[in-house]
Amino acid sequence: MTELKTHLLFETLDIAFKKMVQKVDPSCREVRNWQFSKAKDLCALAISSAHGYRIVAYALKHFATRISIVGGIMLCDTVVSIPTYQRLCFKPKYHIRALLHLAGRFCTYIDYTFGPANDDFLEPFYEGLAFNDVLSVSCIRDNPKLFRAYIKGRVFVNLGDYISLGQSGFDYLKAVGNAIVRSFKVFHINYPNSPGTYASLKGRRINDFWIWRHATDKCVNRDIFYGATPQMAYMKRLVIDTKLGIKPAIQMLQRYDVDYIALNTVCLVRTRISFVELVKSWRDTLLTLWSAINNNKGTHTSVHCSVHDRFRDISLNSMVKHLNELLPDYEVICTDHIECKYSNIVGTKSMHVLLVIYTF
Repeated sequence: MTELKTHLLFETLDIAFKKMVQKVDPSCREVRNWQFSKAKDLCALAISSAHGYRIVAYALKHFATRISIVGGIMLCDTVVSIPTYQRLCFKPKYHIRALLHLAGRFCTYIDYTFGPANDDFLEPFYEGLAFNDVLSVSCIRDNPKLFRAYIKGRVFVNLGDYISLGQSGFDYLKAVGNAIVRSFKVFHINYPNSPGTYASLKGRRINDFWIWRHATDKCVNRDIFYGATPQMAYMKRLVIDTKLGIKPAIQMLQRYDVDYIALNTVCLVRTRISFVELVKSWRDTLLTLWSAINNNKGTHTSVHCSVHDRFRDISLNSMVKHLNELLPDYEVICTDHIECKYSNIVGTKSMHVLLVIYTF
């Protein structure tokens, strides 16, 4: 071992572990011979020589990056979808602090079974998480101890996808503190019109805020940042793809100057008044919307606005006539229903309107 060149040692390990991943049949003796499932033996190898330590450290950095806790034992193995035998094992009695720190620094996944059972010996692992740049944060967001260890001292953080707002339980967004959240992608909203749903956004530093189109099946009828405003100086991009009422859309455009704003599913109000009065109301509201778009100090501001409505006691021809009179700049197409379209584009400011009208 003392005569083995360093680069050849690591090349040998690469070949060995690659071969081990390919041969996953539990009956294969060749695979079983490569496991370090006994913590005592693993520690003995690590302290036997500098090369022994480097073998274990290299495995933790490049192969055994999936962490789980079973019965108070820490297991490090490969991230594959079938049972594996290439495990490194640490116990409260047999562990090396520097290696636990490496495991925290280079792990790419932490199993949900990771729990609080007799884990005092894992403090170096938690400390290593603060330096981890490869871990998928989504697997630890709901674990307060793991997430706080990961977030410690960070200036920037990515929270991953599939974020939910309004859920009970650990509020990881508050735990972020003053770290800058590069990307915040909301895939689900509980109680979208409740002020408490967005409370954890208050004071956060978010660069890119996005809400998925199907985050909720309800129309959001409130300014989501009102009373829960992030530090807007840090926000560079605001995209809301889910349904947003036109009133809160106007309010948000008037209140928040973000460099890039896209409100892609803004909904006009449907009320039970006469067709003529309703079209006048739409016209005035859309003029206010365009003013808010045009006056927003952001570089790019775009809004897509639409409504689908039905009317009785008025014919398609009559509605077409009123639309042409009240909205002369709009394109009116009549088949078995009416589509009324309009686009206003000035530089990087744009508003696109679609009115779809049916009769009973």
